[in-house]
Amino acid sequence: MFALWKGVTNGSTAIVIVQAGIFAEASRQLVKYFALRVAAQLELDFNSVERVVEYLDIPQEAPAIIDNARPPAYWPSSTGELQVENLVVRYAPHLPPVLRGRKDGVRQIDISIVIASNDRSYRWEDSTIISQDVSLFSGTIKSNLDPLDEHTEAECLDVLERCHLTDRLKHTPPAEQMTLLDMPISPGSLSAGEKQLVSIARAILRRTNIIIMDEATSQIDSNLDDQIQKTIREEFADAIVITIAHRLKTIMDYDRVLVIDDGQIVEFGKPGELLETMGGPFREMCRQSSDWSRLISVLDK
Repeated sequence: MFALWKGVTNGSTAIVIVQAGIFAEASRQLVKYFALRVAAQLELDFNSVERVVEYLDIPQEAPAIIDNARPPAYWPSSTGELQVENLVVRYAPHLPPVLRGRKDGVRQIDISIVIASNDRSYRWEDSTIISQDVSLFSGTIKSNLDPLDEHTEAECLDVLERCHLTDRLKHTPPAEQMTLLDMPISPGSLSAGEKQLVSIARAILRRTNIIIMDEATSQIDSNLDDQIQKTIREEFADAIVITIAHRLKTIMDYDRVLVIDDGQIVEFGKPGELLETMGGPFREMCRQSSDWSRLISVLDK
C-alpha cells in the first residue's frame, strides 16, 4: 500500500522487501549469538563459584614453618646425616600407602630409587627438586633461572653453557637484548627437554646439599642425557642426591640403589651387588632394558 501510494516502482519494492527479510534474519542470528555467548559465560562464572566453594571445604594445611619441629640451622650440611624413620606416604588420607614404614640412615652417599609403581617424593626445606614436569613462569631465562636475583650474570651464563642450553636454544639476541639471559619465554615457548635443562641449571645455581631428581632427564635425547649426567655428577658431587629413575643407565654408578615395588622396599644395595643377585628384581629390570649390555658392564668395573 505504501509503495502504491508513493508511486514506488515494482523493482524498488522487491529490493526493499528482500533486504528487510535479510535484516530481520541477521537480527535474529545476532540475538541468538549473543544469547548463547552470555549463557556460556554465565556457566563459566558459575563453575568458578563452584570451585571456590570446593576450596572452602578443603582442610587447612599445616603452616609453612613449624617452630617446634625445625631442623638445626646448620642442616642440611655436607657432613650431616639424612634419616628416614617410619615413612608412610599416601596420595590422600583415604587411599592405601604408596610408601610404607621404613627407617634408614644415609650419610654422604647418593641414593637411587627405582620405582616399580607410581610413587613420588616430597619437598624438604633447603632442598632442590628437579621434576619430570617442569613449570616455568612468563618472563626471561634469567628470571626463571635466578628468580631471587642472587647470582651474577656471568654465573648464570656459565651454568647455561654447562647444561648445554646455549647451543640448544640457538638464540641470537636482538639489539634490545644484551645476552641469552634476556630471551623472553612463556610456559609453552620451550620444549619439555629444554625446560628440564633450565631446571637442572637452576639447581646447580642453588647448590643445596639435598638434590631430589624425579626423572629429571626423561624428555632429553640419549646423547645429550649422557652429557648432562656427567654435569650432574660433577656439580652435585658434595650433595646428597636422591634420584627417582626408570632410565636405569643413569643410576648405575650411584652408591646405593633402592628398589620399591607396591610401596614396599624389595632390594637395597650397590648396583653391582644387585646385578649379581640372580632372579633379583633389579637384575630382572635391567635384563628387560635395551641397555642390558651396557648395564652389565658395571660388573667388570
